[in-house]
Amino acid sequence: MNPVRFFLSGFIMIALLGLAACAGNMQPTATAVPQPTETPSQTPTSIPTETSTPTATATQTNTPSPTHTSTPTPTQTPTATPTATATSVPEITLAEPIIVTNGNFSFQPAEGYESEVDSQANYGLVSMSDESGFIIVTILGIPNAEAALGDKSDVELLDQLVADFVENVGGVYEFVGDSYTMKVGKGEGTTATISGELFDKPFIGQAVFMNPFDHLAFFAIALSRDSEVWFTQGAPAFVAMMESVQFQPSGAGETGDDSEATSLCTISTDTTYGYTETNAILVGGDAFGGPPRERAFLDNLLGPNGEPVSYERIGSFPFNDTILDIYELTVGGKSVTLFVDEYNWSQPQAPVGFTCAAAFPLSPP
Repeated sequence: MNPVRFFLSGFIMIALLGLAACAGNMQPTATAVPQPTETPSQTPTSIPTETSTPTATATQTNTPSPTHTSTPTPTQTPTATPTATATSVPEITLAEPIIVTNGNFSFQPAEGYESEVDSQANYGLVSMSDESGFIIVTILGIPNAEAALGDKSDVELLDQLVADFVENVGGVYEFVGDSYTMKVGKGEGTTATISGELFDKPFIGQAVFMNPFDHLAFFAIALSRDSEVWFTQGAPAFVAMMESVQFQPSGAGETGDDSEATSLCTISTDTTYGYTETNAILVGGDAFGGPPRERAFLDNLLGPNGEPVSYERIGSFPFNDTILDIYELTVGGKSVTLFVDEYNWSQPQAPVGFTCAAAFPLSPP
């Protein structure tokens, strides 16, 4: 089975449950489409006009006819109003960054969206929905996906991923217009507007695919049952969240879009580095020299977008033949736990999900 398809099949049903739950409460804005059918009703109005021509009142009958013709014109103008409202991206407020370690990316969710992160050994997944449940968003990062990517174009991969997402649960979809580029972090992804049916109800939304470097596949999709909600709320939020994405390298020698930020120090490509007891950060120094070396290491760390990091030592414990210190780090309102060893030394690196202010000042003790 295609690796990308394998990952998607495991979460599609969960991600779409929100849409199924809202299906009974949402009225598709497709009901607005029949409004133009009022225009043909004016055609019969003009036909009797010709019949009344022999009567001298024909001139008076023609006078109101343009009046009726001009009436639908303002009616069509409000139709474009939702599209114009959708451009109000500055109104979207983003929350603190979410670091998806195993997906090799971070992003800032739009305020009012609930997020759940599922980090497995070989991918990172975020499932989101707005407070009303009218909009769902799924973001997926798959490191080491080069075999699945093959020699397909980005458009083909986007189409494949959308098909896996929609068709595997019996839905149908189509691209609305051609694909185009979309800003994702510091780079550009291939995106398209999509529409179709899920659970016998229409939807509209957008999907984007990006291959920021050889080993990483990045895919995001947002759907809504209500087209007005989508254009006024969903689309602007999706655009803003995609612009906030930051990638971390998934293989040695890669810098991705964040080369300026990551060139100041080495960032580990091992997602367990610092996060597990068996792969602690080794700063050396022993009991007397170790504490200041730990602080020098932690003081140099920054968040994925350069955010300041605060930390607190919350304890220590013996592990194998050493003693590990436990630190709780907070960045962007999110907390993570790192394990640091001051009795052994190896050239320190920034854990996945962090950058640094400068090259690490630590040398062998």
